[in-house]
Amino acid sequence: MRAVRLTAFGNPVDGLEYVNIPEPDASGLNQVLIGVEFSPINANDLLVAQGIYSSPPLASRRHRQ
Repeated sequence: MRAVRLTAFGNPVDGLEYVNIPEPDASGLNQVLIGVEFSPINANDLLVAQGIYSSPPLASRRHRQ
């Protein structure tokens, strides 16, 4: 399966790379695996890649609750 991975914040040309990743397994109870043929990169994705628009990591969100 192909994916776009963010490797570093800054210029999206340098920080985004097209990679092969293993296909996820939907073997659990009440789980499904759907196929997505196209998923565009939008303006917000580019802002996240530049480090301009982001949210705190999930670990820090848990501590605030």
